[in-house]
Amino acid sequence: GGGQLGDSGLVEQNGIIIPFVDTQKHGTGRFIVRQDFPTITVEQQVRLNFDRPIPGEWNPDAPVIVRVDRTRRQALCKAHTAAHLVWLALTERFGNLYPVVRGCYIAETHGRFDLLIEKPTDNDLRSAEQFIASWVEGNYEITLHSLPDEPECRIWRSQRRDIPCGGTHLNATGGVGRVSLRTKSKGKSGVRVIFDLIT
Repeated sequence: GGGQLGDSGLVEQNGIIIPFVDTQKHGTGRFIVRQDFPTITVEQQVRLNFDRPIPGEWNPDAPVIVRVDRTRRQALCKAHTAAHLVWLALTERFGNLYPVVRGCYIAETHGRFDLLIEKPTDNDLRSAEQFIASWVEGNYEITLHSLPDEPECRIWRSQRRDIPCGGTHLNATGGVGRVSLRTKSKGKSGVRVIFDLIT
């Protein structure tokens, strides 16, 4: 969730191995509208997307072993944690972003926010990078919490800053490393702020 790409990996049953290339929430679920959390759908199934047909000898009633690609998952954790630092940095300059966010995408080495804000200047971007670098240097602890009555409504917390989020994250900000920012104009639909993880 939270704009993060889904997991990939392998499913095994009785020696038969099938790769899956994505995971997606599916189904109607239950719609939640609250003042203290973004509008989301909960209680959906998670489906694995396979890159080939399921073999005929596969038994849908038998147990399976699911192995998530840990290397890719760790990269996504790092990128998603970086996205939260980018979000915090942008709120320092532009204030509350929840009413103006129009999209988010997080891959293994980069991501973006689509925002209805004025285009950040080069100074804005460099200040945001310095803000992120200070959080990385601080190596602050990250914890995840859920709303008491809605376990799928999860909150990322660090340094007393809370961000609602359904993705996966590192345990501390220091693992993010260096982050660079750039922008792309989206015309009437605002601006795209792109972040890249520098290795």
